[in-house]
Amino acid sequence: MVTYPTNLKTNTPIFTNINLGDENLDDYDEGTWTPGVTIGAVTDTLTSSRGRFTRIGDVVYIHGTATFNRLTNTGAIKVTGLPFTSAANNLTVLSFLGSSGIDQAPPVIPQIGNATTDITLKSTPAGTAGSTVAFSDTHVAASTAVTMDISGFYFV
Repeated sequence: MVTYPTNLKTNTPIFTNINLGDENLDDYDEGTWTPGVTIGAVTDTLTSSRGRFTRIGDVVYIHGTATFNRLTNTGAIKVTGLPFTSAANNLTVLSFLGSSGIDQAPPVIPQIGNATTDITLKSTPAGTAGSTVAFSDTHVAASTAVTMDISGFYFV
């Protein structure tokens, strides 16, 4: 067990004479972001949308929720409006949860590409030997209200 000296008034650790060298934290931020949804080239009207983020160094942790009603728009579905542009050699770890109006068999795979503020949605249909395809309007019935939750992290 490691013990640290504490300030008895605030019960917080006291750190003195610690040199982190090149490892100093130079960027910390937290706040909100507003997820958007596009279907094809059309920005869909959202019923509700909210998101939170925490950035620590070059890693951004996100959670976003978007509720929309797919009308007749067609094409690939993506989530837009990430709070920071992803790195040119971005790595992503995201999870996706959709409401009952979204066909999630096979599971939806959210991805953030390089140098973007968008999340693309993919799926792996049966018989394609692991190839992913764009998650599109065919996975969401027209005139169906759906909610998408996306959580995870990416690099900037």
